[in-house]
Amino acid sequence: MNAIDRLLTGKEGEVLTVNPDWIVINDGPSAAAVDLVQKVADKDRVVVFHDHDVPTGTPESAALFKKLNIFRQRHGLRFVAEKGVAYQYMLENMVAEGQVVLGAGSHGSIFAAAGAIGIDVSPSELARAMESGEYSIIVPKKATVSLTGSLKGNAGAMDVGFYLRKLLAGHQDTLVVIDSPLDAADNAVVASIVSECVYSVVFRSVDRADHVVDLSAIGMMVMLPVDSRESQANAQIIPFEGLETRSFKAGLVGGYTAGSVDCLRSFRDLVKGRTLRLGFRLTVVPATASDYLAALDEGIVEDLMDYGAQIVPPSDRSIVVQGAGAMGDRETLITTGLYTFRGAMGMDTSLVYSASPYLVAVASYQEEV
Repeated sequence: MNAIDRLLTGKEGEVLTVNPDWIVINDGPSAAAVDLVQKVADKDRVVVFHDHDVPTGTPESAALFKKLNIFRQRHGLRFVAEKGVAYQYMLENMVAEGQVVLGAGSHGSIFAAAGAIGIDVSPSELARAMESGEYSIIVPKKATVSLTGSLKGNAGAMDVGFYLRKLLAGHQDTLVVIDSPLDAADNAVVASIVSECVYSVVFRSVDRADHVVDLSAIGMMVMLPVDSRESQANAQIIPFEGLETRSFKAGLVGGYTAGSVDCLRSFRDLVKGRTLRLGFRLTVVPATASDYLAALDEGIVEDLMDYGAQIVPPSDRSIVVQGAGAMGDRETLITTGLYTFRGAMGMDTSLVYSASPYLVAVASYQEEV
């Protein structure tokens, strides 16, 4: 019985001690853990990434890159830089079924798409796990969701994630088991969106579900701006109807929700033959270096550049303080990224909305004459 099976069958409140298969450090919240680590118990299980601000766009980001590099050199750790989003890179190259992955971000549940479990912990807990090679899990409450039917119209994986995020509001201490007919790539998006509002996600078949969701009833949705990072998990999510897409000054598509070569291909197909709206700034972010290279080989990058998009290096790019994609005073952005708090994408006075690649594409079109 692997750690995930023990967690699923364990009694609520029971303590399970596991040996994490992977411990992830990157230039996000987990970077705070490096100041607390004196030793690393198993160097082969810890991997350090630089994946958020690529290339570094501020002096603070450059200093953090240096800090992470020194840390990995001191402890002899693997350092993966400039390869794209850490989570997506790990899904493609490292994580296997049944494994346990620890991180200090907000979207670790994405690893459920590979049959693993991702658990987001505090930087201090992450540091203790690195030093001991162990992590003690208090078995959480459990809830089950069964997805039935198939998506209709232009609804996609992000819309499913938003729907479930609303459905599961208030379940921060709950392990959610989802029976899903979607493919692994869509499951990754769904789990990543839900992750911030639950303990973690596991994809398994279930006999009886607490919640049954008909996919055909899910429409396109939008996550609205919030005032602070602390309130992000409670951001309001509404149907897209009534959203004035022409009001947006810029769009971003890519990262871990829409940066795979398959997503980039689909986005290219949506805008091909159309004209970019005058004054609209479109940023495209491949998820990983391999996605970027594949998109180059297929001519996707060329087509998107012909459309008028700026292509930035493979990276997370869901938070941009300054540099490519940053927003100015009172500008509005529609993005496939999942952060909509003030200042996430530039000035505090700008407004950020999160939505599917389809809605980003629609916002970018020049109106037909």
